[in-house]
Amino acid sequence: MRRPGFGPEYGRGSGSGGGIPEAPLTGETYGRGNGGWRAIPAVYTHTQSAPAAVWNIQHNIGQLPVSVVTLSALGDRIIGEEDWAAATAHLFVVRFSEPLTGVAFVRY
Repeated sequence: MRRPGFGPEYGRGSGSGGGIPEAPLTGETYGRGNGGWRAIPAVYTHTQSAPAAVWNIQHNIGQLPVSVVTLSALGDRIIGEEDWAAATAHLFVVRFSEPLTGVAFVRY
């Protein structure tokens, strides 16, 4: 999942230069800082051990927006519907079409 206004129009690690490097699925993403792109570790890791179609991710970061990446229990990237209306500075909600287990990596 991407934060609003941060999407494919910015490119994805195609090697063509200027694109965002492809992040490993380890809870890291890439951000632009002094000296170019750098890995940014997850600030909070949420584990969804009971299958649920709605994940209430209590991250307590204290600010919005946040970026959330969700992975299935098998490690595959899964895309859910971000519920920005329910988002607070400490809670993020992701909705899926079926109950799933996995992890969510949250960063700001």
